[in-house]
Amino acid sequence: MMIDDMQWVESLSPEALKRLAERIGEVTSTPTETEKEERLLQVGQAAKFLGMSTTTFYRKREKFHRIFKPLECGEQGTKFRQSDLERLIEEHPEVL
Repeated sequence: MMIDDMQWVESLSPEALKRLAERIGEVTSTPTETEKEERLLQVGQAAKFLGMSTTTFYRKREKFHRIFKPLECGEQGTKFRQSDLERLIEEHPEVL
């Protein structure tokens, strides 16, 4: 059976089509809250998320190094969890 051959789709029962549509929806669904929280941001993205320039972000990160906790991602460079930055906004607004 070839993928381009749509006859097999036409031969499916309504119930089978519904199950197929549900499975496709599972694959293409939007990220869950947990997946959004674990989104990793590069330095420029993290700075933009916090509403500051990259230079200011680096300065604040140096001054408040215990609060700004990056992840070392090897060759991908330093990244920050979006959930950590959201927590930073809530718990340390004086830093921003």
